[in-house]
Amino acid sequence: MWAFITIITSTIISSYINSLSSSSEVSQRERIKQNKEVILNVKSEYGSFLASRYAESIGDFTSAASYITQLLDQKPNLKDVTQRGHLLLTRSGQIREAAILAAQIVKKDKTDPLSNITLATVAFKKRSYDEALFWLEQIPQNGFYRIVTPLMRAWAFAGQFKEGEALKVLAKLNEINGLEKITNFHKGLIADSQGNHILASQAYIRTINKFDSPSFQLIRAYLGLLLGKEESIKGKRLIEDYVKTNPQNLLLEPLVSTLRKGTKKELRVLNVSQGASEALFSVASLLNAQNYRAQALTMLRLSLHLRPKDPSVLLMLGKVLDREKQQKQAVEVYNSIDRSGPYWWYARLNLARIYRKKGSVEKSITILRKMIHERPNRSDASREIGDTLRIHKRYREAVQAYDLTEIRSSTGLDWQFLYSRGIALERMNDWKRAEQDLLNALKLKPDQPYVLNYLGYSWIDRGMNLESAKSMIEKAVSIKPNDGFIVDSLGWAFFQLGKYNQAVKYLEKAASLEPGDPVINDHLGDAYWLTNRRIEARFQWMRSLSQNPMVQRKEVIREKLRGKNLPQNRLDNNDNGI
Repeated sequence: MWAFITIITSTIISSYINSLSSSSEVSQRERIKQNKEVILNVKSEYGSFLASRYAESIGDFTSAASYITQLLDQKPNLKDVTQRGHLLLTRSGQIREAAILAAQIVKKDKTDPLSNITLATVAFKKRSYDEALFWLEQIPQNGFYRIVTPLMRAWAFAGQFKEGEALKVLAKLNEINGLEKITNFHKGLIADSQGNHILASQAYIRTINKFDSPSFQLIRAYLGLLLGKEESIKGKRLIEDYVKTNPQNLLLEPLVSTLRKGTKKELRVLNVSQGASEALFSVASLLNAQNYRAQALTMLRLSLHLRPKDPSVLLMLGKVLDREKQQKQAVEVYNSIDRSGPYWWYARLNLARIYRKKGSVEKSITILRKMIHERPNRSDASREIGDTLRIHKRYREAVQAYDLTEIRSSTGLDWQFLYSRGIALERMNDWKRAEQDLLNALKLKPDQPYVLNYLGYSWIDRGMNLESAKSMIEKAVSIKPNDGFIVDSLGWAFFQLGKYNQAVKYLEKAASLEPGDPVINDHLGDAYWLTNRRIEARFQWMRSLSQNPMVQRKEVIREKLRGKNLPQNRLDNNDNGI
């Protein structure tokens, strides 16, 4: 049975993928609808399973979980399907429903990690800390569970007012290299929640002093402790020092306001469930930083179950969903963030990026323009709108946005900004300013391959500084040997220097790395022409023409195919013996 389902699933998903690139007049949305209908027409459990797999393949975990639960209503004893359903329910944020399946799974496999962590999370929600410990103790200490399980066990002990046991668990966890920042943070939180303010202060201070970039969560927790002890002067100094290294961090605004008012309640960890949620969030942050996004998504959903409206969890969840190609769910998550707080600013920046990627450019620009007017002293929204306009080839407007960013910037310009504006300036033929931006970007990042390539290629294209340009691009190729566009630049450098055999060598490699790029294929055609490979040259030009080059290049290629304005051999310095 399941072999048959696997074959059908593969067929349906392949059909969906093919629908994305089809040139038929039927819309993509209509094809998706048709594929769904095909799946749902398959009878009984086959249809539910296929529909679930299909929904999962397009990033719709909510529907995928719904179809799996339908199947389990019909066939409740399918172990693999039960585990799959539990995973999908967890990733779609349906934790209570996931816990029902988790309870079934642990009856047959008492050590199943995700089931036990789900049941423990639900137990924390009920403040049943004995139960939480029971489930946590079943989990084998493998993979990231050897981090998240001890953290949550420590918080379960804290819920039982067993501070000593909690600290023992954290001390053992601290033996794992690289976890001191997290363990000290939770040590401080637990000590603080137990009223042990001296130990909490020591843990926070040790972490702040040892690490160059303490987390915002740590600063927030320590400020809450200081205000609780009526030490507002220390709190003010803490915030001032953090602002110096994080001047644009909007999350500090409520902290400054709290410090000014002298209130403290909202800064403290108020209960054990919040601490357990923070443990899950800490591990999700680690996983996301290592690109284990699926696992990070699971931890974030569990964390959110314990703190349903926490903006820091929601913001990271939105980012992970976006990177997992689940833009619809990401938009919903971002829009659920409190609009009166500072996290909403960052959520809107991310929403603008999502709309840009989806092709809703004007919607993206509308969001960003509103943000630009809201905060005249900030530069991030104007920079984002500059990137959006540059990507969509509206170079003059992009430069205007970048220039506004420079005016608003309270810190020095970074190489990425100079590189981006340099590209926009070069594309709108303001070469003098473009060259200066690219040179300044290289001063800040001398070994940046894309800057080396862009400046080198621009010089070559203008017949300037050819030897220096070639050296720069050779350096870029040594750093990025499999980047077809950089390899193309080196081939074109040899072409402009009259070294056509060398040019062919690199341009052929570039064309193999980026076979669908019309510029690279045009370049290779020119090099073939000047090495007496005329048939191959015409083939490359025709190939380039079929790849929809820009209008100006298209006309140049057509001229060459008509035998006009053909590439001319540079008699000086060539290596062809022609």
